[in-house]
Amino acid sequence: MKLIVGLGNPGRRYRLNRHNLGFRAIDHIAETSSIRIKVKKFRALIGEGRIMDEEAILAKPQTYMNLSGVAVEALKGFYRIGLSDVILINDDFDLNFGRIRIKQRGGDGGHLGLRSVIEHLGDDRFLRIRLGVGRPVTDQEATEYVLSNFSREEEETLPKFLDIAEKAVKALIGCGVQKAMNEFNSLAIS
Repeated sequence: MKLIVGLGNPGRRYRLNRHNLGFRAIDHIAETSSIRIKVKKFRALIGEGRIMDEEAILAKPQTYMNLSGVAVEALKGFYRIGLSDVILINDDFDLNFGRIRIKQRGGDGGHLGLRSVIEHLGDDRFLRIRLGVGRPVTDQEATEYVLSNFSREEEETLPKFLDIAEKAVKALIGCGVQKAMNEFNSLAIS
């Protein structure tokens, strides 16, 4: 069983923010996989189904970004999911918009949601799919930037970006980490 978690902030106010790209990826995967995310459990909205013939739980923590680890830890424990079967999807300020980077482990890179997950799991050996949101072109503060909405041009490109994110998840499940990294770590939408 895989636990696939998208990071974001709950509520209408944050719905279209760059920081909610993980939630949007989960929503896209749920839609294309016919998984309904409707149950609130362990401070997360979850849906259960199958992806690539593998049982999967899709989750969107409702704890706000900086406490995401609370929900991830509870879900992982309840479903008895090993670290190698946790896939976290998060926005990444250090990657250009449209870039994807798959990692097997590592630090939080200043991402407070990722930091919370690492702290609550007590380990960094879980899979991550980092989705690039880029940096501001002005001297806008990082927090202000990630809590702002995508530009019109970026929003028009998002469906293609979310399709690629979904394919990356399926590649991780179906082909393994190394093949998925080889295929997606050099990929960028145009």
